[in-house]
Amino acid sequence: MVFPLDETEEQALVQTLWGHLPPTLFTRLRARNLFYVMQRPKSNNTQEFNEPTEKLVIITCMDCQIDPVDIFQLHPGEALILRNGGNASTPDLMRSLIVAVHILGVSNIIVLGHTNCTFENLDAGKLDQYTQKLAKVNAQSYGFPDPDAFYRPFDDAGQSTRQLAEIIKTNPLFQGKIKVMAALFDDATGFVYDLETLQGEQPLGNKAEAEESAEPQIVIKPGTPPQVKQEIQKLIEKYPGKTDFIIKVMHKWQWDKYVHVEEVAPAPQEPTPEPTADEVKRAEPIKFAELDTFRAFLAPKSQSNTIPNSPAPETSLRISTKTGTTKKTESPATHRLSQAIVRPFPKLVIPKIVIPKIPVPRVRIPRFHMVLEYPDENADKEEQ
Repeated sequence: MVFPLDETEEQALVQTLWGHLPPTLFTRLRARNLFYVMQRPKSNNTQEFNEPTEKLVIITCMDCQIDPVDIFQLHPGEALILRNGGNASTPDLMRSLIVAVHILGVSNIIVLGHTNCTFENLDAGKLDQYTQKLAKVNAQSYGFPDPDAFYRPFDDAGQSTRQLAEIIKTNPLFQGKIKVMAALFDDATGFVYDLETLQGEQPLGNKAEAEESAEPQIVIKPGTPPQVKQEIQKLIEKYPGKTDFIIKVMHKWQWDKYVHVEEVAPAPQEPTPEPTADEVKRAEPIKFAELDTFRAFLAPKSQSNTIPNSPAPETSLRISTKTGTTKKTESPATHRLSQAIVRPFPKLVIPKIVIPKIPVPRVRIPRFHMVLEYPDENADKEEQ
């Protein structure tokens, strides 16, 4: 976010309005609020409650580096954002969700965890001892049996995020009314990973292996003639996994007495482990591939928005001292300028103003002659 006022302007504004110098944090925020009010669009909201337009709630950590509005490029009024330390399932969180779902009409919930969380591997016991020594207050003072139940530390951000999403899904207050997405934000790259998708890829492979092992097997009975046994063995090798077809052939050839089918019980499936933060990082190449696809998608639009008839970029000739050849290079700055996405300026048509020529008649002005008379001093003397 780019603030409209720099530090010098904030100080001058705070001193002018409230006389604080140096300005405090609260007076600086009040100065920024004045600028916000100046640019705030007029609201025509006539609803009784401020319902989110996207019917969305985002539950995330209190970490100041995690800004869901910036991460998902949200517009004002699209989503509700609920925060607490470490995305913990607390009574206050459930209280807010009940109002959001049943009063404000929310139907989509994103549980957004993040890497490098403070509550990951937090020593709750040591912190509880500190608060007990500082103010004689501990987890039991708030009605919790132990520090872990109060501070809710966790070992892995991915597992903690999925656990909260599962708690919300299975809550009878929300079943059939909401869709929940468990996601993890990587603060190093800015990517958001869908934990449901990462976990959903693994059971598919296990399921396929179970179905293959559960296929009925054809067993050749002992005492089968060697020639018949050889032919049956060829059919089994030629058509693997097609037990029904082989049984039909055996029935047609009247070889049913030589074989029998054994049903194989499917092997018990082990529970799929939840994706950890380290496993999420392994999917980083997939996210970069998605980013490249997105850039390719925007490429035609950026070309259509370039300036028409833009001047050719400045080039320079470099002479190689080894080979004596010249190489034409392009200035990086001019290359970026030519590829910039800039809207062309509209052509302004300035009308020409024509002043008509009006003939002015010539008037002859008579000339006046001024005669200056000086008094004669000798004549004055004679009169005397």
